[in-house]
Amino acid sequence: MTLFSKTKLALSACLMMTVSACATAPYVPTVYDASVTSVKSIAIADDSVPDEMGANELASAAGTGQAAGGLIGLLVVSAIEGAETSSRKGKLNEIMEPLGFDAEAEFEEMLRTKLTEAGYEGKGVVTVDRGKKSKLSEFPETDADAVLNVEMVSYGMQKAVTGEEWRPAAGVRVQLVKNDTSEVLMENMISYNSGKLGVPQTEGFVTMEHAADSIGFLKIKEIEPEVVRDETRRMLDEISTMIVTLL
Repeated sequence: MTLFSKTKLALSACLMMTVSACATAPYVPTVYDASVTSVKSIAIADDSVPDEMGANELASAAGTGQAAGGLIGLLVVSAIEGAETSSRKGKLNEIMEPLGFDAEAEFEEMLRTKLTEAGYEGKGVVTVDRGKKSKLSEFPETDADAVLNVEMVSYGMQKAVTGEEWRPAAGVRVQLVKNDTSEVLMENMISYNSGKLGVPQTEGFVTMEHAADSIGFLKIKEIEPEVVRDETRRMLDEISTMIVTLL
């Protein structure tokens, strides 16, 4: 057994113990109640999308990604995959780079537009400092009533099981935070295209699947960058719609 294989096995065992320990404490969202708030204007926290796309295979290491499910699986798979995932990620970003696709700018513009359409006064994008668990450690200088703190903790291409196709996926933490009191008015986790998820690990999550007509690829090296860009745009559009729907 190679050192890499031993490392994968050890990480798999640790992950399974972590998942077992967490299974009794499902995520509990904070549901937004517009009837008891006075939020009229919303600013959007910047750095919502990672600079690079990841490449995750949830069925890796004897299915540990599937067992973990949700954002737990999305966050730990890269550690289990090690050099294998790094290689895929590097190839993916090398293929996508010539397009100059700015996912963050497009996603934040989608949010801005949809917040306005929903009747909120948009206050633009503000620079923030995030502390542990993606929470705002310091509040930006803004006269907005609240700050929409969206962070994609996982973003890129993903396939759930061996033999399935690579498609865009994301794990998203989202909060609406009152600017003057720091009260969290809404908090949710969104898991997009996470494959076969374990119910205990995703209880309380907003789970979204890719469209039935979405285009996938069997291998990273075979992807068509323009198609991935367009499919990613569709994912970002659907996620931004869901976020505004939660308000």
